[in-house]
Amino acid sequence: MNKVHWLYNKKGQAIMLSYMVVSTVLVYITALAIPVLQAKNLVERNRKTQEAFYMADGATEEAMSAFLQKLANFQLTNAVTLDTHTTTFTQFNNTTVTTTITRLDTNDREITEGNTKVKLCNFQIDAQAFYPLGNTNISVKVHQVFTRRMIPTFQHTVFYADDLELIPGKNMTLSGNIHTNKDMYLAFDGTGTGLQIDSLSLHSAGEIFTRMRKNSTATPSGTVAIRDNLTGAATYTNMGSLDSRTSTWEADATATWNGNVQSSVHGVTAQSAPAVASIQPTGYYALESKTSGKNNVAVINNQIWRNGLLLTEGTDYPIGTVTVTTNQFKDNRENKLVNKTVIDLSKLAGTTGTCTSGTGCLKNNLPEKGLLYATRDDTANTSTTMPGIELINGSTIPNVVSTQNTGLTVVSNDPVYIQGDYNTVNKKPASVIADAVNILSKDWNDDTNSTKDRDTYRTVEPVNGSLTTTINCAFVAGAPISTTGDYNGGLENYPRLHENWSNATLAINGSFVELWQNQVATGSWNNASYSPPTRVWAYDTAFNNSNSLPPYTPTAYGFDRVAWWRD
Repeated sequence: MNKVHWLYNKKGQAIMLSYMVVSTVLVYITALAIPVLQAKNLVERNRKTQEAFYMADGATEEAMSAFLQKLANFQLTNAVTLDTHTTTFTQFNNTTVTTTITRLDTNDREITEGNTKVKLCNFQIDAQAFYPLGNTNISVKVHQVFTRRMIPTFQHTVFYADDLELIPGKNMTLSGNIHTNKDMYLAFDGTGTGLQIDSLSLHSAGEIFTRMRKNSTATPSGTVAIRDNLTGAATYTNMGSLDSRTSTWEADATATWNGNVQSSVHGVTAQSAPAVASIQPTGYYALESKTSGKNNVAVINNQIWRNGLLLTEGTDYPIGTVTVTTNQFKDNRENKLVNKTVIDLSKLAGTTGTCTSGTGCLKNNLPEKGLLYATRDDTANTSTTMPGIELINGSTIPNVVSTQNTGLTVVSNDPVYIQGDYNTVNKKPASVIADAVNILSKDWNDDTNSTKDRDTYRTVEPVNGSLTTTINCAFVAGAPISTTGDYNGGLENYPRLHENWSNATLAINGSFVELWQNQVATGSWNNASYSPPTRVWAYDTAFNNSNSLPPYTPTAYGFDRVAWWRD
């Protein structure tokens, strides 16, 4: 073998050996890479499975909230057995979570909490997340049982969907259940002994503040005292500076007021309730009033509809049951003249009035089901005019059927003005649901007062020796949001006033519910012209009986978690 061949053989052996070494290393590396790759894929799958779990769990909360909103806004019946909801998470490869809510209990069960009747029902929510991973999906299922809580809003003295501000300038006592879905501001800013709250349930789903304004940095100097005992004659403890800003608020509030006063740190949550769309001409209340066979009544553009049929003045109802006033009353808070549809409830009930011929129109046209919807389409409204609905001669609300005590709920998407005593004779369950609620004293007269006091307010004068106007009625209305420098008037001005009440009394027996911001009466409280009355406001304890609530009482919905598990 010559030297050249020997070198080639050596090189060949070296190459073969290198190939063998490389092959061995590649096999070894591949053997190591497979479990590493598998481990990486497993980590990735576990990560995405965990993300899918979080998305499924989060979707259950969204689905429950949407479900309660549908119930509150009449989009589902209370006896609903099934509701579905789909959530898409675009930031996670368009992962979808499908949730199904199923009713578990055949019937609601009722419990009593304080004076409130709460109807409970268990539901199960099943959520399944599908997370795209290559050519397959990761599927995760979670389940939850929750108890739906259903509470009539009128079983509260005060129920607010937004911030609740109560800062009276005159001595005031307020009793009954109080709830707000947001923050609560309690203060007294006047001369006198202050604000006293006689409540066994004062709850805020946000914070509770005292001696503090939302609209300014000013510190009201008056006192706020809240009932501190659960039984026996009421005793009270001043809040002083004890509120949500105190570091020990959670424990101190519980100890001071025996659990009567609670905020979000105590577990209070927001309640779903109807939205402003429900009172619009295409909303729930309007459709209920106008649909044939519902036995309700609608006053639309000054015409009366009953059971879906248009009625004729003088034949079906007395002359002057519905009248129109144009550019007479000036609402100084709005700085607008109000074009009003005036509804005479005594004539609508057929107790007074005249007919075109005979007495055939003298019949009770109040709604058998208890819902009267009123609206006017004022296309001619300008920046200086606005629509309104006025209720007059409403001291008596007769039964439509002698064996029934249905009562009356008046609903409007416009501001409503109640003139004089309301529902004071043989009291019935009654409510007004509107854009805003305005009170005119029983001394008020549209013919003489509306035209002469456009820019200044008139003084309330006695009627039959009395300076007291009494309203037995629950209210649902809007309220503006306080901003810096602009106070919304607070609960003390929830019923809007337009007269000098300084020597008069306004007695209201009912409930004050705020569920939306005003859509029509949006003027600032700073522009209002009035002097406040002596406020004698109380909760109507008849509402403790669910059978004595006004017709079509709106309902608030909440939930308690009962059980949770994952497949």
